[in-house]
Amino acid sequence: INLKKKFKGEIWLEVFFVPGLNDNEKEIMLIKSELEKIQPNKIQLNTLDRPGTAPWVKPLPKEKLEEIRNKLLPLPVEIIAKFKSRKKIKSFDEDIQKQILEAIKRRPLTDEDLSNMLSMHINEVNKYLSELLKNNIITTSRSQRGIFFKLNDNN
Repeated sequence: INLKKKFKGEIWLEVFFVPGLNDNEKEIMLIKSELEKIQPNKIQLNTLDRPGTAPWVKPLPKEKLEEIRNKLLPLPVEIIAKFKSRKKIKSFDEDIQKQILEAIKRRPLTDEDLSNMLSMHINEVNKYLSELLKNNIITTSRSQRGIFFKLNDNN
């Protein structure tokens, strides 16, 4: 199937990688085979960059995503995942991170709870939660009301 013949514009595809789901050699080669059939103008590789809806979904390390990119060459592939450490971003405020940790130390909270409590936009709260999850300081659990963030039992 050459979709380029059916569409007048460019075809860009984003492929989202999840460790243990589609990052093994077999899956990568299957993805490459399908991409070769589609012949997109651009292929963008991505991975998780904020708290996921399922606690087992984690981000793929930058090195692994680069390895996958190399396996997909010579296809027109680029990595779009963001890997810059939040702590290196000027707007990252360690006091806010401490407030989040103090709050969830008392009881598990959703990102919406924290957003309301801290009077912050939910996207901003999720930046901090993402960093805490990445560093294994907090974990998640799902309940009827949503995803709750709590301290990792090891902390």
